This record gives sequence, structure tokens and C-alpha cells, in this order.
Amino acid sequence: MVPDSEILKVLIELLQELSSVSEFHRRRLGNYVVKISNRKILDGVFKVCGVEEKDLRPISSSIDKLDKMAWEEVKKEMVDAKGLDEGVADAIGELVRKKGYPKELLAELKTNSKLVESCGTGFEEMERLFQYLESMNILESFSFDLSLARGLDYYTGVIFEAVLMSDETSVGSIAAGGRYDHLVGKFSRREVPCVGCSLGIERVLTIMREAELEMVAEKGGKIRVPEIDVYVGSPSSGERLLNERMRICSSLWEASIRCELNYSLNPKMNRQLEYVGKQQIPLLVIVGEDELEKGVVQLKDLAKKKNHEVKFEELVASIKTILEPIEA
Repeated sequence: MVPDSEILKVLIELLQELSSVSEFHRRRLGNYVVKISNRKILDGVFKVCGVEEKDLRPISSSIDKLDKMAWEEVKKEMVDAKGLDEGVADAIGELVRKKGYPKELLAELKTNSKLVESCGTGFEEMERLFQYLESMNILESFSFDLSLARGLDYYTGVIFEAVLMSDETSVGSIAAGGRYDHLVGKFSRREVPCVGCSLGIERVLTIMREAELEMVAEKGGKIRVPEIDVYVGSPSSGERLLNERMRICSSLWEASIRCELNYSLNPKMNRQLEYVGKQQIPLLVIVGEDELEKGVVQLKDLAKKKNHEVKFEELVASIKTILEPIEA
């Protein structure tokens, strides 16, 4: 359980880091709980309540909906759609709706000797895991939640899910994972025990964006949407100018300057200017036939509305000089 605890430590550190960006980020990302359970315990609950082996996964998929549906709806699905005996469903309901502080709930569940026997090594694993999490000072971030199922069949042990509790957002789960000891073996000739976690990057980015918009609205200023500092365009068409734009971009990329170029053989200057303005790109490099003959480019600082004619070999230094106060 050491690797499992390390993964969970990384998850907590990641959530803390995301919420520490500003007070606005803390409001949305700082209030969370990590639900945690164990597939062996969930299967043990089903078995001790009378679920047959062949029905474990179908019933597990119903329980996985408890975070979105009321118990009565989940029970109705298990009984009416999946043919589970109503008494068995009621027995399951009494157990899977239990949740609380990890060590306290674990101690309560261990008083049920039939359940302990049915769960195999599940309780032993969780007891050791909770001790490790306590040693790393992160146990307070967890809730032992027997309703957690994680619908994917490949999980074999600990399962977890980070859920936002803030009223500022309705996104819900933003990270999840667990142990999957037999998954790699399905694609190779040997078994490789694994435990992992994934972050819901799209959900997190949406929340970060909301926090930034609120911060801007309250403090003033603008948010630059793209991670692009320089756009390289041309006022006229031709393969020769496209090659030159590519050469310029290549030199800027090598200098770690974030840039993009116009890919068209026949670029329209007004469309390029419209794109740069819409994307809030601060610098525009223009190279045409005249510039090509002279070995220069036009470097436009759009914020200050200034234009500089710059030799190609001095372009990187000129761009970095302009960008330095912007990035500061």
C-alpha cells in the first residue's frame, strides 16, 4: 500500500497547488474531499448481502450512480432492471450509504465478522493505507465512502475520487484513480501490479478560467487567451514567403519564444490582423518581398502601437526585450 499512499499524496499536493494560485482559485478548488474505498470491500458487501458472483459488476454499476441519483432510484434499477431481490437491495443500501472519517468507519465495519470475512484482504489493506495517509498528514482530506464504485471493471483494490464541495462550482469530480493489478497483464506476458490517478484536465481548466475571469472582473485588466507571444505573417503570397515565415518561426522556437505562423500560400493581411487582435497576441512579425531583399522584418508591438524594422539576426533579442515587461 506504499505506492497507493504515494499516489494519493501526489493528488493532494496537486489539488493544494491548484487552489493556491489566488484567493479566487481557492474559493473554487480549495474545498474538496477525496472519497476512498476498496473494490474488495464493495464486492464483499454485495456477497454478504446475497448477490451472486455473476451479478457483482452489474450491481456495482448501479451503485456507481449514487452520486447522481437518489437511493430509491438506484434500488429500483437493481430490482426492476437487473432482477435483484428487494430484500438483498435493502441490505446493500444499509451498507453502501455509510461514509465518514476513515479510521472511525473502518472500526465500525470491522465489528461485522461476516462482512470482514467476505471482504478478504480489503479491510487489512485499508487499515494499512489509512495509517500511511495519517503518517503523511493527509488523512483529514479523505472520506471512507462505501458508495464509491468506479465503474471500470479493471480496478482490483483501492479506488478514490476527488470531489469539489464548493458552492462556487457544480463540476463535481475532478480526479480519480485506483489500483489495477491485472490490466497490464492483459496486454503482455506478465502481471504488473499498478496504481494510478488521473486529473480531469478539461474540468480543472474550466474552473481555472472561471477563477481568472472573476479575478479580472474584480481587479481589472485583461486575460490573454492563447499562450502565443508572436505571430509571423506576410502581406503577399508565394512559396518563398511561406518558407521564410517557417524559417523565422523555427528560430523563435529554438529561442523558447512562443509563436505561430500563417500557413497559407496566399495570406490576406486584413485577416491576419483580425486574428492577432482577436487572440490578443502582443507581437506581430511581418515579412514581405521588400523585407526579404533587405534581410529585415517588421516587428509590431501592438500594445504600444509601435513598429520596428529589425534585422533578422537581431529579431530574437528584440522580441525578448519587448516581452520581458509583459511577462513580468
